[in-house]
Order: sequence, then structure tokens, then C-alpha cells
Amino acid sequence: EVTPAGGTGATLVISDGPLSVGYDEHEASQKDTDFTGTIHSAAFYDCPPPPRAYGYEPTCAALYDSSTDGAMANVLPGTHAFTANNVLYARLDITYYDPSTTASLFVWGGSGASSCGAWRGGFSGNHMMYMDVQCNDGGSVGVYDVDPNLNAGGRYVLEYVLELNYYDSQTSNVRMYKTCMGSCGANEALGETVEVTPAGGTGATLVISDGPLSVGYDGHNGSPDPDFTGTFYSAAFYDCPPPPCDINEHVASNLCTACVGGSPNPAGDNP
Repeated sequence: EVTPAGGTGATLVISDGPLSVGYDEHEASQKDTDFTGTIHSAAFYDCPPPPRAYGYEPTCAALYDSSTDGAMANVLPGTHAFTANNVLYARLDITYYDPSTTASLFVWGGSGASSCGAWRGGFSGNHMMYMDVQCNDGGSVGVYDVDPNLNAGGRYVLEYVLELNYYDSQTSNVRMYKTCMGSCGANEALGETVEVTPAGGTGATLVISDGPLSVGYDGHNGSPDPDFTGTFYSAAFYDCPPPPCDINEHVASNLCTACVGGSPNPAGDNP
């Protein structure tokens, strides 16, 4: 690639018309060719963009996927039963603002007035991107947060990944990603996906309980106002089996029978 990696922004407004090769205009009879070297081949395409590559790719269809609902409580009403050892994945396309207090992007699961036991993701009042379990229910420990260095007014695709029981029956794995889609900060590249957690994620004790899903709210009762007041362009949520084990990657012994030779990791997946 001779442009900067990933390309560069440009304001180029084109209009419909024919195609000419080697000429600077379409009236070939008016002048000699503009390029006088040898053209061995030429190919031109007008195609839809390829599907976006995200930080994480789920292995099943979304349980909820909307580009119209915005912030809404109980988008998946009733009690969703989470599957042990599955991967919970949330992907949200938003316009970011600097919240002065905690702003929840979603709560999934849990019950009661405070939705205790729900898996929650959002921003803290000091602009940290976080993931936790509401009320630290069920023996959950703390908040897992990181500074994603987002630009106020920027449009972002944010990804929250919770790999349940990744290390053992108590310890899961947390991953978070950002992709700037517009009005990026000085240190961001348009369209570049960045893992904001440590590479590969970090261990977490997050114990979730079954329940509904709400987007933009801190609870499922839908009142009084949404917790996150920025713009939602889309939101999608998945509860899928983990991807097939890669023998070159760290895998938990209770999820995969493949072993990693000579790997002294806490999952006990040595031969």
C-alpha cells in the first residue's frame, strides 16, 4: 500500500459518465493519449464495500439487532437464559460524548428494581469504558475499565466481549474494542479497530444472572430517562458458543480438548 496504512481521508465528488483509459478526457479524437507508456492491462470495479471486520466475530446469529430502536428498555423482554461457557458479545454504533456521571450503554440479565446480576457496559464519569455486573451480584468482583481515548462528538463502533468461564468455572475473560467511524481524534485512524483492553483480554470474576436486555438504560423499567443520551445508530447482542479452538492460542481445558505443548498457563492446558 503506497498510501498511509488503511488509506487517507479525501473529499472527492464524482458524477456519472463514461470511462477512458490513457486519456485525460473522453474525446479521444481531440488529442493524443495522455499516458504514452505501455498499458499491459486495466481493470475497473464499482462494487459494494466488503463486510466490516470487527474486533470479535460471533459464531451465531444475533438475538437482537436493530438500527432503528435507539435507547429502549426491554428490547428482549422476558428472561433470557445464558448458556454456560458461551461468549456474550455486544456491538454498538454510537456518537460519543463525555459523560459527567456513569452512563450505561446496556444491561443484559438481572432482576429487581436495580437489575442486580445484569451484565453491564458503558462509560464512567471519568470517560472510562467499563464492563461489570450490576450490584456486584453473585460474587462478582469490581469493575473492569480502561481509557479508550475517545473523541467527544466522534462516531464509534464499540465492542464488549465476555467469554464466560474462559479460565475456570469462576473466571471469565473480558475484551473491549473501539473503531472510529467519523470525527476521529488526532491519534485515531478512521476505520481502524483497536483492542482497548490488554491484547487477548483480561481475567474477570463476573457472575451474571438470567434476565431481559435493555439498551441505553441502567435498568429494565425504562424510567425515568435513558442513562446514555448520545446517539445510537445500531446495537446488536449475541450469546454464542466460543469459536473453534486454535491450537496456537491459549484455550481453557474445560472448553477444548486440544492442548498447547509446553504452555505453562493457568488453564492447565499443558499436554
